[in-house]
Amino acid sequence: MLPLRPNQYIIDMSATILEQQPAVDMTFSFMSGEEPTDAQWETLMREVGEDARKRREETNKALRNEIRLAVEKNKADRER
Repeated sequence: MLPLRPNQYIIDMSATILEQQPAVDMTFSFMSGEEPTDAQWETLMREVGEDARKRREETNKALRNEIRLAVEKNKADRER
């Protein structure tokens, strides 16, 4: 089996990690049929932005850890 190219590994891992993340809850009780107020939109956009930032940080941390483990494994394999 051929080893994955480094960028392919990152892409595969990011897809796996993102699949595990919960989606942003876009239900903002707009079911009344009325147009949301500016304050409601502002709150929603702030929550979406905060959630996206947290998910990005978690994903970056997990990717860095996976890359570090892959590099360590590669070094160990070369030493054998």
